[in-house]
Amino acid sequence: MKNKTEIFPLAFGTGRLPEIELHKKKIPDQDVIDQMIQYAVDNGINYFDTAPLYCNSQCEQAVGRALHSFRDCIYLGGKLSADDIKTDHCREALMKTLKNLQTDYLDYYLFWGINQYFFDEVIVKKKVLDQMRIFQQEGLIHKIAFSFHGDANGLSYIIDEAQKRGVKFDACLMQYNLLDRSNEKSMAYSHSLGVKTMIMGPAAGGRLAIPSDLFKKVHNTNVSSTYELALRFVLSNPNADIVLSGMSNMNMVKENIKIAKSSEILNWKKVKEALAEIESFRELYCTGCKYCQPCPAEIQIQDIFKCYTIFRVYDLASYAKGAYERYKKAGGKTFQDCLMCGQCEKKCPQGLSIRKWLKKVDDIMNEIQDSFCFSEHEHEEIF
Repeated sequence: MKNKTEIFPLAFGTGRLPEIELHKKKIPDQDVIDQMIQYAVDNGINYFDTAPLYCNSQCEQAVGRALHSFRDCIYLGGKLSADDIKTDHCREALMKTLKNLQTDYLDYYLFWGINQYFFDEVIVKKKVLDQMRIFQQEGLIHKIAFSFHGDANGLSYIIDEAQKRGVKFDACLMQYNLLDRSNEKSMAYSHSLGVKTMIMGPAAGGRLAIPSDLFKKVHNTNVSSTYELALRFVLSNPNADIVLSGMSNMNMVKENIKIAKSSEILNWKKVKEALAEIESFRELYCTGCKYCQPCPAEIQIQDIFKCYTIFRVYDLASYAKGAYERYKKAGGKTFQDCLMCGQCEKKCPQGLSIRKWLKKVDDIMNEIQDSFCFSEHEHEEIF
C-alpha cells in the first residue's frame, strides 16, 4: 500500500479486452492484454475495474496474470453479482475472484449493477451489508462500493440508507456522458459526502466514438474528435473522481491517456448549449453492455443496435447498411430469428423494448438502398 499514489482520474475498464479464437472459442489475447496494461501502468493508470462475467467469464484471470507484478502499486476493483447475493454465495464468489486476480485483497468491492429495489429487497433483507463489513474486517476488501443501474433518485437513497445501517459506501459507479446526464445531481451529492464518484460509459457505449463532425458544433477549442470531447466532458466535471473507459486495443489506451493528461478546460457554456441538439440521440440508448446476452436465438442485439446508431445519430445510412449486411453475412441472427421470449428485456439495465427495436432496425436497414463494403480496419474502428 505504501507504494500507491492517488488514483489517476482515468481508470482501465476491463470488460472489452481483446480476444482471439482458439478451438472455435474466444479467449483473452493475453500477449496484447499484457502490453496494454504494461503501457497503462507505465503512463499513470493505476485503477483497474474487473468483474467475474466480463470477457466470457475470463476477464479476472487475464487481468490477474497481467497485473500480478504491479499489485503493490495499483488499485483493483471487483464486483459481486446479483446471482451470488441471491444464492448466498458471497464468500465463495469473493474467494474465487481473489484467486483469479492472484491477490489477497481487493481495494474496492462493488455490489454489481444494483438499483433501489434490489438494495431494499435483497441486500438489506439478506444482511449482505454486514457480510461486506466482515470481509472488510478480515482484510479481504478495503473499500465497499456499488455500481448503479436505475432511477437517479435511487442512487442517493442507497447511499443514505446504507449510512443509516452503519455502512458508509466508499465509492459508487454510475453512468454519465454527453448523452445521458441523468445522474449529474447524484454525482454532486455523492461527491459532497466524500463518496468517491466513479463514472462508466463516458463514450455512451461507443456512440460518441464513431467518427463525426459533432465536436465542431459543440466545442470551439483544440479538440480533434467527438470522442475526445466526450471523454474530456466527463473528466472535466469536478464531481467525477474516476472515469472508467473500457479499452480494447493499444491505440485506445494511448489516446485515452493523452486526453486524460490534457489540461485544456472545456467551454462548459458552449457544451451545454449544444446538449439540446444531442437530446435527439437518446431515442435508442443501448450502451453495448451485453447484459441481454446470451440470447436464446443467438441474436447479437448490441451489434444490431450499433448499426442503428450509425444510421440515426450520425446520418451515415450507407455505412450503417454496410455494417448490417456484413453482420448478416457472417451468420448474424436478426429479428426474423427472434423467439419473442422477452428474456433480453428483463435483463436490460436501460429498460429498452428490445423486440420492438430489433424489428424497427431490421425494417430500416432493409429500406436503405445504397450500401457499400468497408475494410476490415474501418470495421474494427467502429465496433
